[in-house]
Amino acid sequence: MIVNKNYNELLDSFGSYGEYQDKFIALDRDKNDHKAWGKAKQLNSKNSYHTYLKNYYNGHYSNEAKVKVDEFIHLEKKKQLEEKKLKDIERAKEQKAWELVLNKNNKEDYENYLKFYPTGIHKQQAKININKIIKEEKQKFNDYNILLKYSNILVNNEFMLRKANNLDELKNTTNIYYKNSFSIPKAIDKFTKLKRLSIKYPFEGKVRVEVPLSIGKLIHLEELAISNCTSSVGLSIILPNFKKLKHLFLSHLSNFEFDNFSARLLPNLKSLNLTACDLYGLPVEIGASIKLERVDISNNNLIEIPDAFKYL
Repeated sequence: MIVNKNYNELLDSFGSYGEYQDKFIALDRDKNDHKAWGKAKQLNSKNSYHTYLKNYYNGHYSNEAKVKVDEFIHLEKKKQLEEKKLKDIERAKEQKAWELVLNKNNKEDYENYLKFYPTGIHKQQAKININKIIKEEKQKFNDYNILLKYSNILVNNEFMLRKANNLDELKNTTNIYYKNSFSIPKAIDKFTKLKRLSIKYPFEGKVRVEVPLSIGKLIHLEELAISNCTSSVGLSIILPNFKKLKHLFLSHLSNFEFDNFSARLLPNLKSLNLTACDLYGLPVEIGASIKLERVDISNNNLIEIPDAFKYL
């Protein structure tokens, strides 16, 4: 009996030790829980509270940790919204500045845009536009230099020839006289205000010179004179562009396709000179032009003259 009693007491003592061990583990966990919470509060960040919950999801401070995490998430969202709002405001300001720059479209304003918005959304386009302007300015400078080299300005409708003093004067020129030049620069179409143009090629039958088709862009011409041209095939094509043309003087032209020419396409034409253009015939309708007052068709190979010419 004594043995059994001692055995039971021994078993009871083991049971009590197990409980003691559980309590010890619980106390140690509570101690670590408290310590971890103190560290999380000290760091006071979303990550620190996340770390606490990862290790003590059901800990004494888990609810408070969850609240803290939610607060940080809310603050982050609020900050993101504020940053987005500021970015939208800045983007709107940049877009407005870009539109102003586009309207001015000059090198200096594009450079200022890049200075204030070095990482702007239109950075690449600004650089492209700057390079384009530089290229155009260089081409324009070259064009005007060529024109200055070859052209003379007709002063006061008299053959008093002189060179233009500067590019602005050249650009605003209304009268130009080319003499003894084998090549008329294509850039002649830069004379946007030109009203009178006289081109006299060197009289040299062996050299082929052509009328530059670019003069077809000079839509304000009122007077056009061309002589000694060995290739004037394209002239009849561009003549209809000159709706304001009043006086047309053509002499010593070869290959002029006058059959395709219609005086009706030049409604304001008053005088027409076709001296020595190697013509064999004339369009019938040319004599019916309402405003045409004077025609010179001397030194051609005409077989007959249309009856309509008697109404001039």
